Amino acid sequence: MKKEQLYEPVRKWLASKGFRALVTHGRGELVLMLGPLLGGEVLEPDVAGLRRIEYLEESVVVEAEDDPKGIMEALGRCAIFKTYSNFVYLVLPDELAEGIRDPSLLQQLKVGLLVVSGLRKKVNEVVKAKKTTPSADFTAEFTRLLKRALA
Repeated sequence: MKKEQLYEPVRKWLASKGFRALVTHGRGELVLMLGPLLGGEVLEPDVAGLRRIEYLEESVVVEAEDDPKGIMEALGRCAIFKTYSNFVYLVLPDELAEGIRDPSLLQQLKVGLLVVSGLRKKVNEVVKAKKTTPSADFTAEFTRLLKRALA
């Protein structure tokens, strides 16, 4: 299963969890400038969402990967997204996720794991993402961009 095929099932799964979510990959609406420390790189999540719980807003970012050689790089992107978002997930197709025997690295990073399987593209939360409270400066800008993209 190609990573582009993972986006929509994950967006729907997030919606079922109360997030207003959208596929952001390739749209250019939610591009994060990583600044001079990382050589002026930019980063764009594959799927992102926002929900309101009482008086708080919570954001989520999902990074998809379909190549076993790209999993560590995807985890690096997830780690960066943790500085912007309350919840971060890595999503893999089931045939790739079968190779993950020990989820301890994901748990240490507080990154969740979603697995998409079957013809119906069912989403399973294999590792639950741990909520974090990112820097207020980063979160404010990310939330502003996300709200604009969701409008």
